[in-house]
Amino acid sequence: VEILLARRDHAAAAALLAQVPERALDDRARQFALRIDAAAKAQSMPDAATLRAAVEARPDDLEARLQLAQRALADGDHAGSLGAYLEVVQRDRASLRERARQGMLDVFRLAADAELVSTYRRRLGAALN
Repeated sequence: VEILLARRDHAAAAALLAQVPERALDDRARQFALRIDAAAKAQSMPDAATLRAAVEARPDDLEARLQLAQRALADGDHAGSLGAYLEVVQRDRASLRERARQGMLDVFRLAADAELVSTYRRRLGAALN
């Protein structure tokens, strides 16, 4: 699965992962599933530069900011993704906030940088209180 993801063959990776019985899925397999899901969502989105421009043009457009966070996650930019998600958590008090919070949890599961994860866990906790 990892090789297929590196080749950006997300459909083949998803098909291979789907063959693994649910009870046999470990943390690594769940990380692969998150990466496949992020890539699938990003396929229908504009590129990161376009989304950044949209957010800069309309800073209060939290939906665009969520898309930027999702695109950054799919592109492997965990810091960028967490920053955009956190901004939504801080600025929204409804459904977008929950989607952003869940997005941050997904990034925490994927990010290898323990310091980055620790920093954003603290920031998320502060934003939710």
